[in-house]
Amino acid sequence: MPRLPTLRRRSLLLGAAASAALSACGGGSDDDASTHWRVPAEIEPQQAVMLASIAYDYKEGWPILETQAAMIAALAPTVPVLYLVNNDAEREAMRLALGAAQMSGAQIAARVRFATVEHAEMWVRDYGGVCMTNARGKLQVVDFGFDGYGYNAFSGPDTNNTYDKDNDLAVRVAALLGVPSVRSPLVCEGGNLHFNGRGTVVAVLGDGTEGVGLLGRNKGWSAAQIEAELKRVFGVTKVIFIKRNMPSDAHTVMQTPYLMPDGEWAYNVGVTHIDEMIAWVDERTLLLPEVTPAELAAAVAAGDTVTQIAHDVLQEAYATLSAATDQDGRPFTIVRVPEPGPIVIQITPEDNAWWMIADMNQHPTHKLKGEERFANEEPVNYLLPASYMNYVVADGVVLVPRFYQHGRDLTLKDKDAAFAQIIAARYPGRRVVQIAPDALLAGGGGMHCVTQQIPQQVTWEWAV
Repeated sequence: MPRLPTLRRRSLLLGAAASAALSACGGGSDDDASTHWRVPAEIEPQQAVMLASIAYDYKEGWPILETQAAMIAALAPTVPVLYLVNNDAEREAMRLALGAAQMSGAQIAARVRFATVEHAEMWVRDYGGVCMTNARGKLQVVDFGFDGYGYNAFSGPDTNNTYDKDNDLAVRVAALLGVPSVRSPLVCEGGNLHFNGRGTVVAVLGDGTEGVGLLGRNKGWSAAQIEAELKRVFGVTKVIFIKRNMPSDAHTVMQTPYLMPDGEWAYNVGVTHIDEMIAWVDERTLLLPEVTPAELAAAVAAGDTVTQIAHDVLQEAYATLSAATDQDGRPFTIVRVPEPGPIVIQITPEDNAWWMIADMNQHPTHKLKGEERFANEEPVNYLLPASYMNYVVADGVVLVPRFYQHGRDLTLKDKDAAFAQIIAARYPGRRVVQIAPDALLAGGGGMHCVTQQIPQQVTWEWAV
């Protein structure tokens, strides 16, 4: 894994051009403290969608830049894109990739704004800041604590330096937008918070296992204290906690590897995020994957423990959400959608994903299971964090995952089509664009993880 320099916490390394970019976004002030701040739902108007340049590809032959370019080309016709870069070389690389994705120079100039903001990685959903607006059309950015997705205690200096560099990316994004940042001591990422825009947020709480979920990441905090902090920061009145994460979104050391039907073990680099499990269609409608009875029976017969765990996790989530109500005491409509099932690939020492896992063996007590495979530099199996819930909603378009490719289970082709049809029906008036996210999945996340919406700043009436 490339060694990246550590950025001292709270340092702001913005140039004049970067800090001036998107200055039209406006900003908040102390005078706005008495107004009600909220995180708009993703279906609401957006001023831009933010992405960031990459550090490296996680798997050889799977270019992330190409995937990002496909996403930007699909977004740009209906919503502007803000792309963070570290230098001119990264800017030019994306321009070339966009050209290969059939965007003209004029289209790029009109619809893509490049800004120089120092960062190490591309996961802006998680630590690029959560944007809030208020009734006066002002914007502010929430900056949480960040502990490298709970891996700091398990990983070596290379990984930790990378994560530490992005510890304050939210503050630098706020400076770029010319708006205030709001600090919370809670360790959390944007990908583990899903808002309905009207006062309810859903998150994975976890069971207190070290490094897993909000409880495991915030030692000394109770569930009640975490709930109170989310209410304080975001002004929500209802917090719904899901206890367990999906097995395809598992902690590398504390939860994997999983024994697969072929008798081999598969690792994962999971982060325990809610955007791998649910998505809001509107303020009272949620999408939730389902492992069907037929799929469960086949998994039991084959010894597929991953699918069996996924079934149990999703049924528990369904029970929790079915018993819950929104901020006004109203029940939710829960729409069940396909669950892709385990997609396993092989990674080798040629892949950065292999080294990322190999590096997670530094904890004084908890060691990487199967560490001898990494010591011998042998290939290992890798469980991709494939979830249809990791999709992107923007003005006029929805980007959805396409998981089928040659050699994979043919049922994935049917599931891809079925999910795209569900999204088209649930988001009328928006184009549905299918994009293969495999290059992102190899790094532990998906399309939702590498994007963050910047809400349109307009005056609106808060519905009490």
